[in-house]
Amino acid sequence: MSLLDWTYMLVLAVAVVVTLFVANTVKIPARVSWVRVIFFLAIAAVTTFVTVQYAGSLHTRMTGIFIAGMMLVFGFWRKGLATWAVVAGLGSIRIWSALTKADVIVNKNGTVVEAFVGSIRVSRLHFNRSADELGRFLEQHMRPGAVNIIR
Repeated sequence: MSLLDWTYMLVLAVAVVVTLFVANTVKIPARVSWVRVIFFLAIAAVTTFVTVQYAGSLHTRMTGIFIAGMMLVFGFWRKGLATWAVVAGLGSIRIWSALTKADVIVNKNGTVVEAFVGSIRVSRLHFNRSADELGRFLEQHMRPGAVNIIR
């Protein structure tokens, strides 16, 4: 195995560990987009099939395993509210102290939480929870007066 193959496996291992850590720390999970999950699972399945059928070298197999593994990480990434941060995506984790305000918006499809840094919305998560429950959780972790419930 080459240095690149070892790097792929190290990055995949770190991504899996981080995904498991985040999944276990999310206290109020956001709604799951099943289209997104199925999309990433399908890519992982196709990549695995092609790798098993056509990979001739060890490097090609390692690359296929890496791609399939990362698609699984993307598919199973857990969004929601943790005790330490708002978890929206792999590249969009915002710790509570970095947020300036949060809007809890009630609409016909559920409840939406929008998190802001200054006047820029950095996260938008959809929940099947009540606005009061989400508001109480946010008020525990954010500065006083930073949570707005919009009905």
